Amino acid sequence: MRPEVKEKLKLLALGILTLAVLLMIGRTGQKAKENREEDNKREERQEEPSAEREAQETPPQVPVPVYNGRIRVLIKTDGYRDVYHEALEITGEEEAWVFRREEGTYYINDAPVEETDFPVILEERETGKWTIGSLNRAYGHPAMEGSLEIYGTEQGFVLVNDLPLECYLKYVVPSEMPASYELEALKAQAVCARTYACMQMQAYAYPEYLAHVDDSVSYQVYQNLDEAERSSQAVAETTGQVMTYEGQIIHAYYFSTSFGHTGNEEIWWEGDPQQTPYLKGKCVNASGENLDLTSEEAFAAFLEETDEGCYDRPISWYRWNTRVDVDTLSEHLNQSLMDRYKANPEAILNIRAGKFVSAPVKSVGTIEEITVLERGEGGVLQKIEVKGSRRTVQIMTEYNIRALLNAQGETIYRHDGSQAEGGALLPSGYCSFSPEYEDGELVAFTIRGGGLGHGVGMSQNGANQMAKEGYSFGEILKFFYTGVDLTGVDAVYS
Repeated sequence: MRPEVKEKLKLLALGILTLAVLLMIGRTGQKAKENREEDNKREERQEEPSAEREAQETPPQVPVPVYNGRIRVLIKTDGYRDVYHEALEITGEEEAWVFRREEGTYYINDAPVEETDFPVILEERETGKWTIGSLNRAYGHPAMEGSLEIYGTEQGFVLVNDLPLECYLKYVVPSEMPASYELEALKAQAVCARTYACMQMQAYAYPEYLAHVDDSVSYQVYQNLDEAERSSQAVAETTGQVMTYEGQIIHAYYFSTSFGHTGNEEIWWEGDPQQTPYLKGKCVNASGENLDLTSEEAFAAFLEETDEGCYDRPISWYRWNTRVDVDTLSEHLNQSLMDRYKANPEAILNIRAGKFVSAPVKSVGTIEEITVLERGEGGVLQKIEVKGSRRTVQIMTEYNIRALLNAQGETIYRHDGSQAEGGALLPSGYCSFSPEYEDGELVAFTIRGGGLGHGVGMSQNGANQMAKEGYSFGEILKFFYTGVDLTGVDAVYS
């Protein structure tokens, strides 16, 4: 081969090789670019969840309640013990429904159904009621107006009663105040109950079922007693009337009996008297004056007095006393201490590193001393210190004090000579603890107090006595709730 030909072939081979290398680099770069783009897409898919996943992670939105004249009430089991019913038996005028669940399967009238078939709605009838045969209240099986909604859950069936507010009140008023009371007192109770309900209807206590309240003492007792003619008359004659303060629905708290003076909202852990100026402590007599009963001396002096002009003076719970031996009182305290801590941890303090802090404590041992650290308006117990053989604790709020230092099973002696058995709460937080010693050893505490209930807002027995003395329901309400107006509910929400 000629030299010039060999040189040309060499140059051609070198060119082919160079071209091959360039093509390879190009493909590699393109592949890398494609890989980067795929990685970017993968990252974008990871950073932007699918609509389905996003929907699963976003909690369901609960609509804000809008006042429409109806209230939704969750109906609890016998004794108001639970939300979930094991089974439900419901009858109407010409139909019957049985709801049960066995081995994970729901049955309606013995026919198997799926969880997706719930809620089942039993529509409101123009006449007639729905009777809950599986439920027991003080007057028997409750018969309910309005519609019923039944939800199937793994824990059991949930029952919600949807009905007009005015119908609801016909079954609240006799359950909260004896129908034998004076009509003007019943009318005051009806306005209180309506006002309280309207305040609760601004939110859902059970949002998963859109229920504003339940039927227990946690809200207002509903359907424990059947409707009564005088109670229904009181509801009808005050139809639509609520209490307002500066145009807003008020917190219309009420209770059974005062000890001669009421308190304010500070009795509750989150209560703020500045937000509820209409709930003022006052003497429950014609003067309505506010006394400073926050010192032990002033409270003791007031408790020893008998105010003949007090509207609650004729009631047996106006004054009471009981005696609890130290071992029993210590047992009551220790049994409930952890439960109250779990419910309200910031209100149960014990010593850690030389300071009182919120921390769990199972037992104080045997009580050695009870000291009152603070009384609220009207003299109610707000904070006490209990020294025990093992630990010392500080307890805040009248409810916690009543629950932890209760007189369950003991005899309570009332000022009219009658007796009652103590329950899981002391009758009220308007009380004092006096130690008893034998041979220098603490053996018991005498608890002296007055009133029945939390003591804020309207005394129901005081209201009844005022009605006997000729006061109208409006005058009664404006006595117990300072500066309020009676307003039509439609005007509030217009």
